[in-house]
This record gives sequence, structure tokens and C-alpha cells, in this order.
Amino acid sequence: MVEQPATIREHKHLLSGAVQRFDCRLVAHTPRLVIVRFDLAVARTAGGFQLPAGSYTLGLFWASRHYNLYRFTAADGAVIGYRFDVVDGVRIRPGLVRFTDLLLDAWRGPAAGDPLRVEDEEEVTAAVAAGLLSPRRRHIIASTRRLLERAHGRIIAEAEAELRRLEPDCSNGAACLCLAQTPLPAGGGEGLRETSDGAGMHDSV
Repeated sequence: MVEQPATIREHKHLLSGAVQRFDCRLVAHTPRLVIVRFDLAVARTAGGFQLPAGSYTLGLFWASRHYNLYRFTAADGAVIGYRFDVVDGVRIRPGLVRFTDLLLDAWRGPAAGDPLRVEDEEEVTAAVAAGLLSPRRRHIIASTRRLLERAHGRIIAEAEAELRRLEPDCSNGAACLCLAQTPLPAGGGEGLRETSDGAGMHDSV
């Protein structure tokens, strides 16, 4: 088996054509799933959640799904909240995970009964008006939203099972310290079933 590097670079492709690049510490890497962790040195607010300094985020990227999942976690391990990002063309390589961000996000609190809150719908509308979203990608956004509204609880439970399986490597804050997610200079289905329509990262939008 090929040994994976201890760090991984995340490439987030935007509809504008820009690419945001981040260096993260690698937690787990398989052909179907990458998990990374990054720590917050400074407190911030995101999605209505307070993320204190010392908290951290675990990012889960599936190779054949149209969403990523971020788990925001306090320094003591308590879950602060979750965020889904609707995406396209996730590609996993040694040392690299890349995807195209399709704008729509969905947030949920830590409790199983907390409602899912969808954000950035106006950005999707503006992107459609600007001709930045093909019919195929508009369908991805709509169908993934329906999936998340219906099955976000099961998806989060599956993610938590993955994280428990990796303990203590990623759930223990002291055992899995990671680099802060900092931008680098430019240059460089149904239910939980994984599906892929074969579209690549560079399909026209």
C-alpha cells in the first residue's frame, strides 16, 4: 500500500475560475474518503455558531458524493455544529483533494433533532443569472439539497461512526494536532448511496 503523506492540500475550485488552496494535516485517506483536521487559533463566528479559539474542524470529503461535511468541535471534544457544502467533481489523490464549490451550504446544530438550515440560495440565483451554472449543476444543487433535507441525520451519523472508528487518532485533540487552514499563495443519490455521473473537474459550467 502506498504510504500517504502527513499533510494534504485542499483545492477549492470556484465558479469564477479561481482556486483556493489550503494546506491541512491528514487524518485519514482512502480511495473513497479523505478526512482532514484544522485548528482555529482565533475565535470566529460561522453560520451563527460561535467557534472559540482552540476549537477545530474536521472536514470529510467523499470521492463520489456531491457534498462535503465539516464538523466544528470545541477543544474538549463537544460538537458545536455541522456544515454541508454542495460540490461537484471531488477528486482524491495522494496529497491532494479537489472539488468545485456549488455555493449552497446547509448548517445543523449538534443535537439530532436540530433543524437543517440552508444558506446562500441568493448566491445560487445570482450564479444562474450570470450563466455560471449549467443545467447539470443546477440539477446537482437541487437534488443534493433534497437529499440533505431528507437524510442529513443519517449522513452525520455515518460520519460520526467513521470518526469513532479512527479514535484515538482524530477524535482526541492532543493525538491529532493539525495545521490551521490557511490560504496559500496562488500558483501552485438516494439515502447514503454513493453515486457518480462521471463528470470531471473541468466540465464546462
